Amino acid sequence: MSGQYKTYRDLPKTEAEQQQEQKLQEQQKLQEEQKLQQQQKLQEEQKLQEQQKLQEQRQKQKEIRDRIAKRREQQKLQEQQQQQQTQNVKEYYDLDGDFDKYLKNNRVVIVDAWANWCGPCKKIAPEFEKLAKKYLSNKNMVFLKDDIDKPNSRHRELTDTIPAFFIYADGNEEPRMFKGNEFVRFANLIQRFHERLS
Repeated sequence: MSGQYKTYRDLPKTEAEQQQEQKLQEQQKLQEEQKLQQQQKLQEEQKLQEQQKLQEQRQKQKEIRDRIAKRREQQKLQEQQQQQQTQNVKEYYDLDGDFDKYLKNNRVVIVDAWANWCGPCKKIAPEFEKLAKKYLSNKNMVFLKDDIDKPNSRHRELTDTIPAFFIYADGNEEPRMFKGNEFVRFANLIQRFHERLS
């Protein structure tokens, strides 16, 4: 007898139940599609954000490279200008004529009194020229060489021995004189003037 009874599941579904089940399946399918679309949309947004971030990083890197290149170009231009200025400005000048203009236009005037026939003068000349090159950037100082054999030599009558070195400060026409064996003291005083005027 018990085998003659059917369970609820074994009974055929009514049309309403079938429609309800079909509608439920369609809703589930729609939800899955919507969920999939949302996931795809989220992935696309993440991908777009990553692309934008990568583009921004590349743009920043490009800006950094451009700034570095521009800075290098400016430094190169400055170096060229400085080199050109250095080439245009002599380390020292041969004194020939108007000495007063040097006193007027420079805070410190440094003079090497020498002669072509003087062996010690030629020997110490490179040291004087090194000083002139060392302090070339100091626009308040100027280095001169005065050949005492020239008719218009200013320092021929100021010394009885050569080489001799003179330092004029602040337009004072009375110089401090140093003999050849006092070159170290002479160089040290120039260094002090340089530090004071830099």
